Amino acid sequence: MAPTMILAPLSDDDVAVAAGDYGLDTDAFCAVLRERGLTQLSKPPVTLLQLLEYHRVNGTLPATAAEACQQALLLLCSETRRPADIRDLEAALKAAARHVLTTSYVRYRPDLEQPFPNEDELVRQVVAAMGKANQQVADKHRHGLRDAHAKSHGVLAGELRVQPDLPAHLAQGLFAEPATYPVIVRFSSAPGDLRSDQVPVQRGLAMKVIGAPGPRALDDGFTTQDFLLVNHPTLPFGNIAEYAKLQDLLEKQPRQSDQQLQLTGAAARVAAKALTRVGRPLPPAVETLAAANDHILGETFHSMAALRYGDHVVKMSAAPRSANVKALTGSHVDRKAGESALRDLVIDFFAHNSAEYDIRAQLCTDVDRMPVEDASVLWPEELSPHRTVAVLHLPAQDAYSDARRRYADDVLSFSPWHALEAHRPLGSIMRSRRAAYPASSDFRHGFNGIEPQEPSDVKELPA
Repeated sequence: MAPTMILAPLSDDDVAVAAGDYGLDTDAFCAVLRERGLTQLSKPPVTLLQLLEYHRVNGTLPATAAEACQQALLLLCSETRRPADIRDLEAALKAAARHVLTTSYVRYRPDLEQPFPNEDELVRQVVAAMGKANQQVADKHRHGLRDAHAKSHGVLAGELRVQPDLPAHLAQGLFAEPATYPVIVRFSSAPGDLRSDQVPVQRGLAMKVIGAPGPRALDDGFTTQDFLLVNHPTLPFGNIAEYAKLQDLLEKQPRQSDQQLQLTGAAARVAAKALTRVGRPLPPAVETLAAANDHILGETFHSMAALRYGDHVVKMSAAPRSANVKALTGSHVDRKAGESALRDLVIDFFAHNSAEYDIRAQLCTDVDRMPVEDASVLWPEELSPHRTVAVLHLPAQDAYSDARRRYADDVLSFSPWHALEAHRPLGSIMRSRRAAYPASSDFRHGFNGIEPQEPSDVKELPA
């Protein structure tokens, strides 16, 4: 089936870009649009340009939508425009067009996935290796942990607020209609062991949306939609064949000390800088180990692998939206802050502050340059930028009570396969997780003698 060409109305991001091209303070401009009821007039390109031109001439926006329409008609009928004015308007029109005229979005179809000939055997090997690592860590701590993202740093209740007026290609699946859903969010570190927060590793944000309506990817009887995100846009071992090679490294990690991992990470960061300087690609092991140790709340988190997005295919991400978490981006963790530095930072922040993150969709437009089966390939933003489809709101709260920690770490499970059919996980890495995640969960719950539970109400999260 040939891809559909869509002329989309402007998104909030498009409006902000156009305002920036006019040299305006984008946040202030968009705030005034909302205050004066001009948001809908900013969506069509023609009327947005009239608003921008009005602001250029008058230094502010019209007080009402009615005044905006009146002024737009006067402006269009004016015969006194100088050539310089026309050139300015033409340049702004071209800038806006770059962000409005969308390319063709790849339509989801089952044959976008191409399983490996020996995929079942590779998955069996991966699950077996994870099981060995699980057992090593459980013996070490006398308690079953997740095979990945074992250590949590904060567990929060919040809301996912789906944006209104999304264009058709973004209004898909869970995001098809404006709605507010309760969520449980767990911040974590990637290793399947309880490592010091002074060890720089990848960090995670898992979001469980409760009350997600629609047919399921698996017939699990749940009403949740999980999004599992990591603060790196790609998975260096991007398919099941390469991922199987990673298991030897994972099996060795429980036997390594924190100090050994810190030295390994430091060496990987030096190697990454050297290779980047000479334009060489990073080996997967170097890319995996070269993580920075920054404040977890300032990170941008990515699905790394692809998901179905209703009629389309997407990678999802969560990026700081509110100024207080934006300010934490790139803020290094104090080396003297202790082994639970990230937990302490999260607790201290949410004791007095709320936070918001943009939940974004990057739609696939080219299956060759934006492959489904290889999660190691960075999808180019010039082909398809990240578009905000919802806002994750996390109010101030006790982010890590003992009851919450026990519930999130010992009772809850997060899985990309806790999903609507509209957001079916795609690619060999995601297919492997269909077997790997239940195996890990069964081991953890069985070892600890705890019955797993999937929430149907956010009130099930302890205070």
